[in-house]
Amino acid sequence: MEAYCVRAYADSFEIIPYTLAENAGLNAIATVTELRNKHASGERNAGINVRK
Repeated sequence: MEAYCVRAYADSFEIIPYTLAENAGLNAIATVTELRNKHASGERNAGINVRK
């Protein structure tokens, strides 16, 4: 049960970059996918550039 709660908490943070990308007129799904891939490859400080 605790693992489920931790996962749900972590998932809730994913809405922030999704909403940011969507409001900036970017493809939100592609942007979040790219961000997750960067984080998985070790780029811990990767973010979203909304000024593209």
